[in-house]
Amino acid sequence: MLLYQKNIVLIQNINDNYFLMKKNTLIDYNKYQLKAEVSWSILGTSTVILNYKDGIYYELNEVGTSIWAKINTQACTLEEINDAIMDEFEMDEAIVKKDTNRILKELLNENLLEVIKKNQQPFSIK
Repeated sequence: MLLYQKNIVLIQNINDNYFLMKKNTLIDYNKYQLKAEVSWSILGTSTVILNYKDGIYYELNEVGTSIWAKINTQACTLEEINDAIMDEFEMDEAIVKKDTNRILKELLNENLLEVIKKNQQPFSIK
């Protein structure tokens, strides 16, 4: 994310294109993928993430780890992530959606994920 202005954020996507997004809003049809400049390790039910750009470490809880693992497999929509979490954990749908939204927003705010807009091809790490 490059710029915040009141409730709008300017986001740079993987093709160096820019688009505006309402702050703290996730769009259901967008896909989310891990950024290339992060490294991670799953330790039991937690995940430790290092962002090479800023040198900051992050830790995800069990639900965050499941979200991270799902996105690591392939770029996913919010609905796909919610479905995977509901399949894995026996939780109320409203709670899953709330938790997933919160975690994705935090990962986006920390520049650990990228947004792939609809009809945009994701990149692959080789």
